[in-house]
Parts: sequence; structure tokens; C-alpha cells
Amino acid sequence: MFSLFQHYGVLASILAAGVSLAGVAAVWLARERVAAWSGLLAAFAAGLLLTSVLTHLLPGAFSVTAHAPLYALAGYGLLLLIAGMTSSLSGHGDGESWRNSGAALTAWLGISFHSFVDGGIYAITYEHGLETGLMTMGGLTAHKFIDAVILFSLMILYVTPRRALLWTIAGAVLMTPLGALVTTFWLDTHVLADRAAAFSPATLQPGHAHDHAGALGPLLAAAAGTLLYVSASHLVPHMMERKTRMALPLFSLGCAASLALASLLH
Repeated sequence: MFSLFQHYGVLASILAAGVSLAGVAAVWLARERVAAWSGLLAAFAAGLLLTSVLTHLLPGAFSVTAHAPLYALAGYGLLLLIAGMTSSLSGHGDGESWRNSGAALTAWLGISFHSFVDGGIYAITYEHGLETGLMTMGGLTAHKFIDAVILFSLMILYVTPRRALLWTIAGAVLMTPLGALVTTFWLDTHVLADRAAAFSPATLQPGHAHDHAGALGPLLAAAAGTLLYVSASHLVPHMMERKTRMALPLFSLGCAASLALASLLH
């Protein structure tokens, strides 16, 4: 039976999904401009994601688990493996179609897995208590709109606008509530099973939240690895190949935006 605060965590993830959906609606209404500017948006996204990984996700994962580098390497290696497989398949049959599908899949996996982990963070912080959940909710929810815009901008590079819309809804909108639900079920089944009494904030021990956060450490590190691949090994080479004059300034602007956002939300 879910605790009251666990319900809050799921509700918070649904609110975050609503914010992501607003981002999807915004880019869908402006999809022609997004398609025209997708290369420049990809350069901005590369700077934003790479800075977020190096200054926020990886340090956060390192503080939770000593094995974070291995999990990050596994996440990076998984997307590299997928990219390698689709690249080899591009030599057979419709090569261009395979290349586009592989590029779209790796970008989608990186961002959607990060959204799934965000949902797990909602569940764990609200399970610890309402105040902790509300403090975390502000920072996480604020970037969900941007996540949706970035994912749609990447998808439209490789697939039709309608398919890009469906991929974005699945990855940026639905993955966050799914992560919260899966984590809540896991907490209820494995972590909270030993509690004889009903959940009460007064029963929590000081280290309780960190014990639960440690369960997400491997996922957080793996998400950092996948986003590191998407930004450094996928978007940056794509940006350099296009040789657009505004690419490097927009990449730098993305780095600055990530640092500014982190400063405002923490």
C-alpha cells in the first residue's frame, strides 16, 4: 500500500509530464521553424547537455556510489553499441534509413532514460518527506519543458514531424511518470516491506533518504553516460559536420544556459 508521500511523488511526476507536454505543444505549433533551425538547436542542445552531464549528473552520481564511473561507462557503451550496429546495417538495403533510425534511437534513448531517472528521484524524495520532495520538485520540473524542446529538435533531424512528435511524447512526457511508478512499486515492495507500522515522517532515521537515494545512484550514473554519448559523440560531430558559422556560438550559449539554470535552481 503506497504511503501518502509516495502518492505525492507520483503526482509530482505527472505534473512534470504536463510541463513536458507544454514543451511538446510549443515546438509542434512552431514545427516548421524548428525543422528549419534544427541544426542550430542541436548545437545549443549539445552545449546544454554536455555541461549538465559534466557539472551536475556525474558529480551527483559520484557522491552516491563509488562505482559511478563503471555505470556511466556502461550507459555510454550501450549507446555506442547501438550506434555501431545501426551503422553496420546501413551498408545493407536502405542505408540512409538505417542511419537515420539509429541516430534517432540513440538520441531518444539518452534523453528518455534521463526522464525515467527523474521520475525515480521524485518518488524517492517524496517518500522521504513533503518538504524534501517540494524542494527537489522545483529544480527537476523546471527543465522538463527544455527536455521536450530538445528531444523534438533532435528527432526532427532524422524522422518526419509526426513521428518526431510521437517519439517526444513517449520519451519526454511518459517516461517521467513511468519512472516514478516503477520506483514507487520497488520502494513499496523491497525497501518498505520491513516496516510494521504505517509510514510516518517521524519514523525516518537521519540516513534514510540517502539509503534510498543510493538505490538510484547506478541509474543516475548510467543516465549520465548515455547523455554524454548523445552530447559529445553524437551532437558535437553532427554540429561540426554542418560547418555552420553560428554552431560554436550556440554551443557556448548552451553551456552558459546550463550553468545559469543550475545556479538558479540550486
